[in-house]
Parts: sequence; structure tokens; C-alpha cells
Amino acid sequence: TTRQIINKQATIKLANNQYYIVKNGAIDTKLILCNLPQEFQINNLMVTISGDVKATLQNGVPCCSENFVISNIVR
Repeated sequence: TTRQIINKQATIKLANNQYYIVKNGAIDTKLILCNLPQEFQINNLMVTISGDVKATLQNGVPCCSENFVISNIVR
């Protein structure tokens, strides 16, 4: 775990058959979801999230996406 997100507004997005989250106010960081419940698998759904951001390396350097394990999500 590199950091925690607690009760932040975000939007669920769908691209290439993969769901991810973009925090409101974030420009280019995508949170790749490790455990998104099916009832939240809706493109452009506004949610409030809490959880753990995990370290993500691609080709040895940090990228613009991070793995995210949800501990709480609400509409």
C-alpha cells in the first residue's frame, strides 16, 4: 500500500472492457479496480470511495495508473 483514499468523490469509467476510477479533480491518474462490486459497474457513475492504493510499476517506472483495493464504496 502506497497511500489510502478516504471518502473521496470519484467517477467510475469503462474503457476496453475494464472499469477504473478517476478521482474528482485528478487529471491523469486512473485507479485500476481490484474488486468492484457488480452493482457499481456502470460507466460514468459518481461514487464516494475509500481504500488502499497499491504500488504499480510498468517497465520499472511508475505509470499513470495505480491498482486500487476498495474498502468502501457508495453512490
